[in-house]
Amino acid sequence: MKPQPQNFKTLVKKRLIDLGMTTTGLARRIGKERNTVSIAINHESMFHPTKDLIRKELGLS
Repeated sequence: MKPQPQNFKTLVKKRLIDLGMTTTGLARRIGKERNTVSIAINHESMFHPTKDLIRKELGLS
């Protein structure tokens, strides 16, 4: 059986742990409010431009 693809939320949270970075630190690096970044990470259908910034900053494809 193939493993299920990981969703954006899981990928981001694992990458933040790997980098020793917090959501607040990520928000500062991409120039967004912490709340905006948190919502983008945790809600599938919200803040797609912010998700793109997060992917780029964390090196996710």
